[in-house]
Amino acid sequence: MSSSTLPSLDTLALETSTDRSSRYHYYTNTYEEVFKHLRHKPVTLLEQGILAGDGLRMWDKYFTHHHTRIYGLDFEARFPDFGRIKTFLGNQKDKDFLEKVIAHSGPLDICIDDAGHFYGDQVPAFEFLWEFVKPGGYYTCEDLHTSWHPQHSEGGRIIDFFTDIVKDVQDHGETWHGKPIETDKWYSIDWILFRKGLVILKKRK
Repeated sequence: MSSSTLPSLDTLALETSTDRSSRYHYYTNTYEEVFKHLRHKPVTLLEQGILAGDGLRMWDKYFTHHHTRIYGLDFEARFPDFGRIKTFLGNQKDKDFLEKVIAHSGPLDICIDDAGHFYGDQVPAFEFLWEFVKPGGYYTCEDLHTSWHPQHSEGGRIIDFFTDIVKDVQDHGETWHGKPIETDKWYSIDWILFRKGLVILKKRK
């Protein structure tokens, strides 16, 4: 079946009642734009923060390849494993826990942070998991508006963390003639996309 005859990601988001749909945050338009070339390929995806599993079910319906694997983690919610979906119970800032997840999943094509939106959890999760995103893969962080909520921004704001990465890439990751410096901390970043409430980073191939 061609992609043109399949339901859009937003249609699937509405069917599964995830807040990524056009009814709420409308991240689905950006995700479809960025991920559509992967729809029929074997994808390994990890979603941090799963609640009732609506997002997991959306991705399971969207990616068609039978070798696709969808993983979810949450510190309190547990969604039943079935088919291509497997979940883990633990905290995203716990490195030992994340190592166990990665030992099971292997390298990731897509890693999504939709967990508790606490700065002290988001930064260590990104810094650990980015190393396991495949070349050409993606890391996304949702709900950047929580940066302005005091309960979520103790120690810093996640939007500032990612904009500082942009500054580092621009200031230190390029020579005067535009060639990346391989020793730069963020050399592995190909590009960074900001949309309302959302940031996506693509890893250099």
